[in-house]
Parts: sequence; C-alpha cells; structure tokens
Amino acid sequence: ALRERYIGHGQLAALAATARDHDTLTVALRWAVEHGRTADAFATGADLLTVWTFHGLHLEVLAWARLLLERDDRAARRATWQRLRGPRDADAPDPDDAAVIGALTVVTSGATQDVRLGALGARLARWALAEPPGTQRLSHRSAAIATVALAVTSTDRPRQTTTVDRLVADADPYLHALGLLLRALARENEGDLTAAAQDARTAYAFFESVGDFWGMGTAAQALSQWEDGTDAERSDEWLARAIGHLDRMGAVNDARTLLVARDLRRALRGSPEAAAALEATLRSASSAPNERAHASIGLGVLASIRGDLDESVRHAELAVRAARSDAATVPQARIVIEVGAAVLRIRAGVDGEGLLAVSAHAALPLGDMPVIGAVAHGYAELAASRGLTARADELWALGARLGSNLGLVLGPATVVHPATSARAGSPPGEGAGTALTPPPSRLTAADALARLTTLIESD
Repeated sequence: ALRERYIGHGQLAALAATARDHDTLTVALRWAVEHGRTADAFATGADLLTVWTFHGLHLEVLAWARLLLERDDRAARRATWQRLRGPRDADAPDPDDAAVIGALTVVTSGATQDVRLGALGARLARWALAEPPGTQRLSHRSAAIATVALAVTSTDRPRQTTTVDRLVADADPYLHALGLLLRALARENEGDLTAAAQDARTAYAFFESVGDFWGMGTAAQALSQWEDGTDAERSDEWLARAIGHLDRMGAVNDARTLLVARDLRRALRGSPEAAAALEATLRSASSAPNERAHASIGLGVLASIRGDLDESVRHAELAVRAARSDAATVPQARIVIEVGAAVLRIRAGVDGEGLLAVSAHAALPLGDMPVIGAVAHGYAELAASRGLTARADELWALGARLGSNLGLVLGPATVVHPATSARAGSPPGEGAGTALTPPPSRLTAADALARLTTLIESD
C-alpha cells in the first residue's frame, strides 16, 4: 500500500503517486462506501485521509470520515458495529486502516468540536487496538498513533503526559520525533517556550533523519513562531524551511499562508517589495480566502503604523469578510483573524468589543490554547483603550501564559503590551498597587483558561 511510504524517505514519491490517482481513488472510495464494501472503503479511505491531513484539507477529512463512520445514518451505523463486534470476516477492515482512520478522525473532529464524530473515531481506534484473537496484528506505528490520538484529545492530563512520554521513549525514530513534537506543543501550552523550542529542534532533526517532510515543516513552523521574539533572523530561517517543506509535499494552502506571514514580517521591517506582495495577494483572483484575509490584516497593520486609521479599519473589515467566506478551513484560522481585526479597530478608536465577543464565543469551547491566548490579548487591548491598566496587565499575562498566536496575523513585532501598571495617573486599583495572586505565569493552563473566562464574562 502507498500509505506504508507516506512516512519516511519515500514520502514525496508516495504523495505524488496518490495525487496522480486522486480522482480515481476518490471515485473508488465513494463506490465502496455506497456498496457497503467496508474493507475496501477503509483501505482507500485510510490512504486519502492521510494525504488530505498532510495537505491541510481538514474539511475533506471530516466529510469523508462522516461517511465512513456513518455518523448521520443510525441504522447503518448500528449494523456496521454489530458486524465489527462479531467474528472477523472477509469484509472486516484491516486493523491498521481502522487505527489510522480512527486517529485522524479523533484529532480533526477535535479541532471543530464535532463531538459525535470524535466519539465514533475513538470507538474505531479502540476497536483496532483491541486486536481480537486470530486477526492480523496491528503495526507498531499505527497502534502508537491511535493510542496517542486517544490520549491527547482526552481531558486526562496525566494520561496525556504518560502517553507522550512513552512515545518520546520509543525506539522508532519517527515515533520518537512525533513524541518530541507533541511534548513541545504541550510545553508551549504550559508557557515553557525554551523547553518547547528545544524539543521542536530535536524533533526536526529526527524527522529529517527519516525524510518526513510533514514533520519537518510542522516543527519548523512552530520554531519560527517561538523564536521570533529572541532571534528574528533565525526565526525567518525556520519560516523559510517550513514553507519549503510544506510546498514540496503538496500542502500548498499552508505554504502560501506562511508566505503571506513572511511578507508581513518583511514589510514591517520596511521592505516596499513585501508590502507590494501583500497588495498583490489581496487582489489576485487565485488567492484563497485565508490568504486574502491574512494579507488584508497585514495591510491594515501597515496602515495603522503610518497613521492611516480609516484605511486600517477598512482592511480589518475586508479581512473578516474573507475569513468568514472560507468554507475550507477550521474555525481557529477565522477566529484569530477576527481578533486581529478587532485589535486594529480598537487601535483606531472604533468599537471592537462586539467582534471580540464573537471570537471568544467561538474560541473558548475549542480548547485551543494559543487561539484562546490571542483572544486574551485582544481583550487586553480593549481594557487598555479604556484606561483599565491592571485589567489589561492581567489579560495580557493570561494571553502570554496560553501561548497567544496573535503575532501570526498582526506580526510579532506589533503584538506588544498595550498598557503597563506603572502608567502615571492610574486610578487606585488600576495602577501599580494591584497585585495578581498568583501571577498568571504560575497558573496551570486550565486555571489560566478559567480565570480568562471569568474576566471575559464579567466584561
């Protein structure tokens, strides 16, 4: 199967082969689903869902996972699970196929809060892991990936930590790298960017050793964000690597979005060519909605810096419209654009509270800490604009604690603390005399989220 080569030095060739046969494979998948050929459907589906995940086509993954797991057909779903609980027959899915589909469904549905689909994906992954007597043994990699997918999407923190640590200790260099990358993301969520970056650098090296471009691209993208505040040149190098890796493996939309982020960074450093590139992206008919949204926000930032506040607000509104028109992306991308637009409105002296409320309402249930951190930073801007400096301080610290990714759309250099507690003339209770106990930096991510929710709801 081609999927056996999706990880490792044959990855690019395998992805190219699937791309050549994509339409034929999709037709075959639809036929197998419609004719109840479970084993065939799962075999083809596991290949396609893997490729779509690598390419960032998450809505494709969700749409086909709903069909494969019969999310919306209760009678068919009951019949399928009765068959799976019985003796394995010729049409029973291969455990590896089931593990891959289950794992990808669990992770992708978690990003969109499709609880029912996520539960079905988890059920399928557990079925694959059960390994009934007399069946084909599940491969080590598929078992590890299904196990970690079930763990990291659960609310059991000790289980998450134990499972990721087990992956880090695995002798398989690919699984070791994946474990390091997951631990890096967990450490980012806990506010330890130094340890997160170290894990990500090591993960990159191991992904490179096995020829995995998705892993290299993902690790490089994370490092670009985490190192931007300490070493801009090194951060740019990681960003260039991420763009190159993702482009080579066919993740075109992700690569093009990162290109827009790179243009914004360069434009903020004074490059007229980069600013012109943002304008070209916005006007190009071939640009995806997410690219136009990022380009428009970037142009809004540049307008704000040069004092053209009306133009800044106009670009903010264009960005929101573009982001909301994008039916092919997960909600996190739209939410961060909305927060960025709200910040530009607030800086221009225009109401941004309603837009922040919309983004917070969508973000809080997702549990995506960097996105929620961006919301916190948006509310910090709002508080600062009202002279509530102590509130702005706390919201800013909470956003930093949650790993705010607002810099991805506004440019890291422009996401700065909007107020300080030492501001002269602050009224009692809003100035330097206000202490935060405990300070947000010492809170767990869950406690920081709870505190942020309280602050937002009291606004």
